[in-house]
Amino acid sequence: MGKKFKQIKNQAKQNLPSLYAGGPIAHEMHPGNTMGLLELQRDCMHNNIAFKWKMVHGSSILTDARNVLLHSFLESGYSHLFMVDSDIEFTGKDVLRAMASGESIVALPCAKRIANFDLAVEVLRKYPEIPARNLPAYIGGMNFLPIDEERPDSRMLLKAQRAGTGAMIIRREALLDFREKYPDRWYLNTLTNQRLTEFFRFMVHPETKEHWGEDFGFCMDMRAIGYDVNVLVDARTVHHGSFGYETDFAKLATNYMEGNHE
Repeated sequence: MGKKFKQIKNQAKQNLPSLYAGGPIAHEMHPGNTMGLLELQRDCMHNNIAFKWKMVHGSSILTDARNVLLHSFLESGYSHLFMVDSDIEFTGKDVLRAMASGESIVALPCAKRIANFDLAVEVLRKYPEIPARNLPAYIGGMNFLPIDEERPDSRMLLKAQRAGTGAMIIRREALLDFREKYPDRWYLNTLTNQRLTEFFRFMVHPETKEHWGEDFGFCMDMRAIGYDVNVLVDARTVHHGSFGYETDFAKLATNYMEGNHE
């Protein structure tokens, strides 16, 4: 423990990057997420980047789990946080690219877990040459909203109004700045008896009255104190979830009766 802390302290003195990864977990980690963390650990070792990961479990309140993670990260002394949900598959290469960009907040784009089969059918009809194996990339909607007229720069970073925090890299200084700019945003976690900064909270947008999740609220708060929210648009992720494979011969028979069996 002491040796590891000295390593992080020395890296901080030399202004070298270090990476703290982790996220909330309800029951289990998807194999794709585990493999991504192992790959990221290997890539960090090859690049002399100190690496640690921590999964937060035992809290059924997502906002609290994220706040516990950020508190642990700030206590660790590491320079960068990679917050990643346990059902998201990613590549270590994309995380290191986000770190190397020098930006304070970089999200990896993730698909929403809402299947839009109508869109898939529409795309196939319009572009029948698209391989069927590419359909999963069309079914889920994106979890970020670009700023009007913005385009990706040479690093493939796109400035966004808001982005999901299921896979996001954040620099330490940005979170410390948050604490300074929002001194009243804290609460007492009665389970751990810790005073936690309320980086994440559920909210109702003050103007539109839309109910926003903790990720969009975090982005709004960070942009309000001068931070850009960037999305590494060419990063590859897979958001794993449940899917029901249906057997219904009545539907199949209807399809054949309508002459759509070719």
